[in-house]
Amino acid sequence: MDFKTSLAILWRWKGLFLAVLFAVLLGALAAVQFVSRQYEVKSVVFVTPSEVISSLIADMGLMNAAGVNLKTDWAPENIVQMAKLAPLVQRAVDLLQMRDADGKAYLPKDLVKYRYGLAVLFPRPYLKVENTDDTQMFELTVYSADPDEAVMFADTMAEMLRVEMINLRLGLFEAAEKQTDERITTQLAQYQAILGEIRDFQLKKHSVKLEKEIEVAITKLDTLMTTRQDTLAAMAGLTAKMATMRKQLRSQTPEAVSGATLKDNAYVNMLRDQLTQLQIKQKGQEATLTANHPDMIALKRQIDDLAKNYAQALRLYGDTSSDLQSLQREYDADRAKLAAVEGDIAEHQASMAKLPQKSADFGLLQLRQTAAGNVLTALLTAKDKLTAAKNVVLSDVRILQHARIDEWSRPERPKKATSLAIAGFVGLCLALFAVYVRELYDDTLRGPGDVAALGLPCLGRIPRLRPGRDRLVPDSPADAGFEAYRSLKNDLAHVLGRPDRLVVVLVSPEPGAGRTVTAANLALAAARDGKKTVAVDADFRNPALAALFDLPDAPGLTSVLYGERGLADVVRVLPGTGLAVVPPGHLPAAPGPLFASDRLAAVMAALRRDFEVVVCDAPALALGDDALALAALADATLVVARTGVTSRPAVERLLARFRLAGARVAGLVRTLA
Repeated sequence: MDFKTSLAILWRWKGLFLAVLFAVLLGALAAVQFVSRQYEVKSVVFVTPSEVISSLIADMGLMNAAGVNLKTDWAPENIVQMAKLAPLVQRAVDLLQMRDADGKAYLPKDLVKYRYGLAVLFPRPYLKVENTDDTQMFELTVYSADPDEAVMFADTMAEMLRVEMINLRLGLFEAAEKQTDERITTQLAQYQAILGEIRDFQLKKHSVKLEKEIEVAITKLDTLMTTRQDTLAAMAGLTAKMATMRKQLRSQTPEAVSGATLKDNAYVNMLRDQLTQLQIKQKGQEATLTANHPDMIALKRQIDDLAKNYAQALRLYGDTSSDLQSLQREYDADRAKLAAVEGDIAEHQASMAKLPQKSADFGLLQLRQTAAGNVLTALLTAKDKLTAAKNVVLSDVRILQHARIDEWSRPERPKKATSLAIAGFVGLCLALFAVYVRELYDDTLRGPGDVAALGLPCLGRIPRLRPGRDRLVPDSPADAGFEAYRSLKNDLAHVLGRPDRLVVVLVSPEPGAGRTVTAANLALAAARDGKKTVAVDADFRNPALAALFDLPDAPGLTSVLYGERGLADVVRVLPGTGLAVVPPGHLPAAPGPLFASDRLAAVMAALRRDFEVVVCDAPALALGDDALALAALADATLVVARTGVTSRPAVERLLARFRLAGARVAGLVRTLA
């Protein structure tokens, strides 16, 4: 369907289109005038973006604090849904004691389902939550017929959303704090356990500071090695001296020796051995004890006493080898000292061999202590930062704008201009839909194609004529009606083969199709063409032809059929046109018998004899079968149908009836009258 055709359809149904459109507009205007007024207020809540809080937490190092996890990702759509949660709305309803006209508390689900139609039918507060242009600002819009109620509801919901958001975020921090406290307790216990292990190690290993212990051991070993070398050197010197002295003694005569030699004197040898043992013991203790030590002092006193006894023994026995014996005693003492020093060296070397493993064990304990201390320090620091971050969260959700109503504020709903615009759009759509449906189900005759589908030639299309006597077209070629009827007359003559005498009956399926006007103008067209023409008003049910020519109905055709008058008595000739008119006469109560009488055939024969063209206006088929009898006496029947009014099924039924009656249907005329 092209644009031109669409416009034609719209123009055809313009009445229906305008009726639907104006009905919707008037209904909307009435609704705007009579529905309850709705005020609109807004509160704006700002939520610090999640990435800002996350960045702050990351900068504070909380994300790396030994398992502390703070999720602050709040999508805008989640916040919008949170603001409309039933518990949150219910708290506001309870706090404000919001009631309907019957005193019943509002249900949360009824307050968050805002629709314009619902606001009109159920004038109660409505809450709408929107995210502003994908920002972190959220508008809480409340519509209500009571402006004060709207303000309180909007501000209360904004405050509850703010508190709810803060509590949720604080809950995360409190959970993190609890988790951190638990880890601090566990880590502190581990740290104290490691300290206990270090103390036990130091007590068992006799070590407080392992580095100092190693240093002392090395120094002592070095001292022992030096003492060993010095003792070996002293022993070597004593050995040389004793060898020289023995050599000298061996060179002496026996007389030079008074008494037994020292080695042969048991008492002297005993004293010497005791003195040697004490000296050896003294040399051994010198490595570990100081000279002022009580044991050293007692030992020295014992050695002195024994030395006095030994000297007395030497003087008593007069041993000439006292010097040798003295050297021997020194040698024996140095040998004993050397043995003691070498024992100490072996003991220290064995002790130092154990120092690497001891150092490794102690180092591992120190590493464990350091690691546990670092984790404990990190947890304590994280707890302090969590406390600081909680203070930041307390201000990351705030109300930027409180709802308010000024004295000059006007209701926001309904808006007359907006409502009428919407109604106009809806009305336009409904009107177009109505036109579409009407066109879809329209079975009326619309054009030549519809006529051709009936198997009839379309002999003419009569334009719309003015009402009243002006419906008779003037004798002017410039007039559209004049040309239309002239073409109809010529087309009819062409279809019928241009006979010398012509009797044509005009019929229609229903009244109002323009049949009478068409018959009158067709007769005028024939008369103006010089044909002797008569127009017969044979519509005894709804006559209008005589009135169209300003003629009285009686006497007329019924007068002739009843035998009251002759045909010449009822024929009226219109001055200036040459057209003769036969009025209907007095209307019978039952026209059927008149059309079935032989008298009608005689009258029609007389008219055919006296006139060249006879145009009969017959009753509509919907009013009776009168036209069938009349059409059977005519040369042709012309069907008149009103465009857009006469239906195709009605024409089909008419054609079937007339063809069954033996009438010749010459064609169809479409009128706009």
